[in-house]
Order: sequence, then structure tokens, then C-alpha cells
Amino acid sequence: MLLPLAGLLVGVLLGLVLNVNVGFELARYSAVAILAALDSVLGAVRADLEGTYNNRIFVSGFVVNAIVAVLLTFVGDRLGLDLYLVALITLGCASSRTSRSSAGISCRPAHTTRRGTERVEREAVLVGIDVGTTKVVALIGEVGRDGSVTIIGKGTVPASGLRKGVVVNIDQTVHSISAAVEKAERHSGWKIDRAFVSVGGQHVDGLNSPGQVAVAGARREVTQEDVNRSIEVARAVSIPSTREVLHVVPRGYTVDGQEGVMNPLGMSAVRLEVETHIVTASATAVQNLTKCVTAAGVKIDELVAGGLASAEAVLSATERDLGVAVADIGAGTTELTLFADGSPFHTAVLPVGGANVTNDIAIGLKTSLQVAESLKIDHGTCDVAGLDPDEVISVTVLGDEAGRTVERMEVCRIIEARMRETYEMLRTEILAAAPGLLPAGLVLTGGGAQLGGAAVLGREILEMPVRVATATEVGGLVDGILEPQYSTAIGLLLWGARHLGAADLTTYESAPAGGIAGRIRAALRSVFP
Repeated sequence: MLLPLAGLLVGVLLGLVLNVNVGFELARYSAVAILAALDSVLGAVRADLEGTYNNRIFVSGFVVNAIVAVLLTFVGDRLGLDLYLVALITLGCASSRTSRSSAGISCRPAHTTRRGTERVEREAVLVGIDVGTTKVVALIGEVGRDGSVTIIGKGTVPASGLRKGVVVNIDQTVHSISAAVEKAERHSGWKIDRAFVSVGGQHVDGLNSPGQVAVAGARREVTQEDVNRSIEVARAVSIPSTREVLHVVPRGYTVDGQEGVMNPLGMSAVRLEVETHIVTASATAVQNLTKCVTAAGVKIDELVAGGLASAEAVLSATERDLGVAVADIGAGTTELTLFADGSPFHTAVLPVGGANVTNDIAIGLKTSLQVAESLKIDHGTCDVAGLDPDEVISVTVLGDEAGRTVERMEVCRIIEARMRETYEMLRTEILAAAPGLLPAGLVLTGGGAQLGGAAVLGREILEMPVRVATATEVGGLVDGILEPQYSTAIGLLLWGARHLGAADLTTYESAPAGGIAGRIRAALRSVFP
């Protein structure tokens, strides 16, 4: 704010001087327009220092400032008011806003939040809310100029009202989200206004769709409008009315038959083709989740598929390029996303997760779910080969306060059987979608991936490299959250940070929340109708 305010102060002082020394009409109006432009220039300097400058939006604000100043001067003349003081002070009220947006800051979310009594722009603060089957996680992160994310607040609470990632009780879900948000707010001192929210459940699915357009314009150069039109064409695939489009992710472009183009902007071409990956979800499930988040007092920046968010946190660029699968093993579901050539090409959700393992233990040992969960965490492993067959553990049995002892081998065989079934389902899904196309193997994350021996069993069944991964590209208050079960929540922040300023993103009216790009496009349309 200092530079725009300095520009306003200089403008007022110069205006008062010119009001005394300039006596003819044309010079007065020219001076006002120049001073208004000066204020916009100072705003642009500030934006450039922050790395958010945008030529097109700045020019529009530059012109708007000058026109407003001249109009105010004209009105002041007719009303006999002090020429420069009225024009420039009134201009300053608008300029402190328009010079910021005209300098390009509107390419980032223009939301604000509060810390104490100080208003701070949301261009540097993001919130991610992972609404899972057994827990709700809210993370607040600051985004640096280099795109790095620093965690400044976190809130984790047990979830209720959800089953296999889908809302089954709105009131209970709202209470869980509100509790997580409140906890994160107390931890950070920030008031949460908006957030990126994860979408999970077996209803999430993906498909690939191509789009092709003729390059417009006399120069036959690919513009952003051509890219957007090609994506719109790809998006025009037949989708049932019961489905909601979450993402349309460009996988790559073909320019006049030349494949493998990642960024076609500025290239000379006659025909532009794009291959996209479209992620959809059940419309009713998305609407119910949206109701819950809104009822908790949080607006939605964007709904993000949980598998894509997790991949954002745990995959490296090399793995994406080579070809890799990421499986987020949650409590109720396992979200599988396949990548090749740097982008996703297959999305699926399997109806099994860590809760199935817990249920199997509870049934097999005739104990409660709480005891079964403790046994899984404290004594469970998928690798039974290295176990001592004589090791025993004490177990509380339903209807028997004294309990009994069981062999640890028995517990682990129950776990191994369920995890083997999960890997078999993953293997079937991977072979159907990408046989032999994943040299980087499988990356496991999520709470279910923490079971001992998970990677060993995975390598045995899938016959490919398998590793367990956590998020690494974050700093700040990371104690206790650099674990696989927080990958989705951290990935939401990284997703938001990566898409900040991405004015080329395309959103659609069918999306339940306008998202960042929707507000950017609306702002541009308000300047260029």
C-alpha cells in the first residue's frame, strides 16, 4: 500500500501546485490525466516488485484512472469545487483499489482475511480443507514469491457424518468442518474465509477427451483464446446430468501434427489439438459437500479431487514424466491416479481402505473397533515373513473383561489378507489402464500406507517399484503433519500455490464453485466487456 499512497500524496501536492500556476483549460485536464496515470504507474511498480505485474490489466487500469480523473475534474469545474483536490482525493479512493488490480494483482485471488485488526490480502495466504472419512484437516499456508508454502496453522479433528468419503449426515459433517477450521484459526491467529476443499469417494472418476480447433487470426499464431477454445471443445464430451465436472486438465497439445507440445502459445499453426483428462464426480455428492463447507462459514476457492491433491504433494517431476501411479489409501477408499508425460491420464477410486482392515481384525478377534485400530497401529504389518511365530499380544474381547492373548502372527495374517486384496484391485485397475506404462512404479500415501511392510507386499504383488511417500515441499509448522495421512491436505495448498496467477485456467459454469480462474475471468470481463 505504501507506493500507491505515495503516488496519491505526490499527485495531490502537484495538483495543488498546478492549480495555482496553470491557468488554461487544456493544460489543467492534461495535468489531471498525467497525475492519475502517475498513481497507476506507482501501483505497477509495487506489483512488479511482488512479481504480479500484468501488461494488459495495467493498461486498462491506466486508462480507467485517467478517464475517471478527467470526469471528476469536469464535474468539479461545473460545481465550482477545488479542481485538483476533489479530483485526486476521490480518485485516490478508487485508485488504491484499481491501481492494484490494474497492476496485475487480480491475477491472484483478491480475497482478504484478518489477523487481529489488520486486513491482509489472500494472494499470499491459502487454506486447504481435507474432508475425509475419519478425520477433517484444515491447513493454513503462506505462499512465498518463489511459490514455496509455509504452514502457519493446522487443525485436525475426528470426522463424523461421512462414509467412504461421502456426506451421509450434513449436521455432523458441518460440525466436524467447523471444529477443524476453528482449531486452525486458533493455532494461526488467522480468520479463515475461503479454502481449497478435497472431494473424495467412489463416485469420482476420470476420462480422456481430445479437442481440435482452427487457429484464428491473420498471423496464424496460437493465442490463449485458441487454447481455451480447444479445451472447451474437448470438454464438450457427453457427460450425464448427474455428474459434475471438477477438472479439465490439458495433457498435451498437437500443433499441425507435431505432437508433444506442452505450451503452444505463440507458435505458428493452422490447426491446434489438445488431449485433456476430465475428472467428474456425482453432482449430488458435490452439492452436499458444498452445503456443508458453506454452512461452516467457509467459501470455496476450488473443489479438488483428492487423488490429484495427494499427487501434488508426493510426486516428483521425474516420476510424472516417466509414468507413475499414486495410491492414496484412506480409511474408506483408495484413490488411484496414473501419470505419464507429466500429466494425469487415469483417475479411479476403489471402495476399500484402512477401515476395512480394522473391521476385519475386529471380526476375526471378536473385539471392538477401537481395540482393533490400536492393534493395527501398534502391532500390525503386511510382511509376515519376518515375524516371530511365538510372539503373543493381549486383546480385549467383547463380553469378556479378562480378555485373552493371541498370536501376533494371527493379527498380521488378517491384515496381510486384506492388503493383498487391495493390491490385487490396484493391479487390475493399473493393467487395464496402463499396461507397462509406469516405469516409476507405484507411490503409496494416505493413512493406510503407514502399515509396516506395505511397500514390500506391494512390490511382491504388483511386480513394480513401490515406495511410501510423504509431502516434502513445505515448511513452517510441520511437526506431526509430514506423514502420509496429511498428503491430501498439504497437496491442496500446493495445488493452490501452483495455480496462483494462472489466468489461462479454464473453469465452467457447471463447477459448484467459481474458483480462482472464474473470478479472474469475471474481473477481465468487467474491464473489457
